[in-house]
Amino acid sequence: MLTENQLATIRAALRFWKDEMARTDKSTTRHYFDVSPHPVLTADEIETLIDRLRSDPLNL
Repeated sequence: MLTENQLATIRAALRFWKDEMARTDKSTTRHYFDVSPHPVLTADEIETLIDRLRSDPLNL
């Protein structure tokens, strides 16, 4: 299970990704992923994930 500090860090990273990276070209972000093809989430999907990590950490 993740700690609250780990979850807070993940949420912060997702907010940064949503604000700064989600708007960029796929070629800019591909080296951050360890799978290919790398997944693409919309800003709304990222926000939903942030909310889920905040409210339901046991379902990870």
